[in-house]
Amino acid sequence: MGERDLEAQLQRLESLTRDELAAEWVQAHGVPAPRKASRELLLKAVAHHLQVQVYGGVKPSTRKMLLRIAEQLRSGAPVTELPAAPPEIRPGARLIRAWHGENHEVVVAPDGRYQWRGEQHGSLSSIATAITGTRRNGPAFFGLRQEEP
Repeated sequence: MGERDLEAQLQRLESLTRDELAAEWVQAHGVPAPRKASRELLLKAVAHHLQVQVYGGVKPSTRKMLLRIAEQLRSGAPVTELPAAPPEIRPGARLIRAWHGENHEVVVAPDGRYQWRGEQHGSLSSIATAITGTRRNGPAFFGLRQEEP
């Protein structure tokens, strides 16, 4: 399934009843949907499943970290491993990254969006993807946090 197919599938889900979404849940997960799950929850769960098929799921390193945090919470132990908060970037800040011999400058706009090559972007990741041609973590690409292994 490609991105266009995904979009069509997501639109199709919007028109389904709760019972039809429960049947989609069974197809996606191989078990009956929870009896008391609302239509909205089933819609989100099935949509998430379809998106994971197209874009992939949580990175194994992130999954391991979340499982360790959950275990610490269950045991009552203090949580020792929390993800670092992204640094605050103030309006007017300039982020510069060299990529394949070309410098790319991003300016943080007053509304929190990002300007690159005269275009507005809602995230650093969309700019990093445009620069590299592959999906990238924008804050990591611009050196604002370490990239996961």
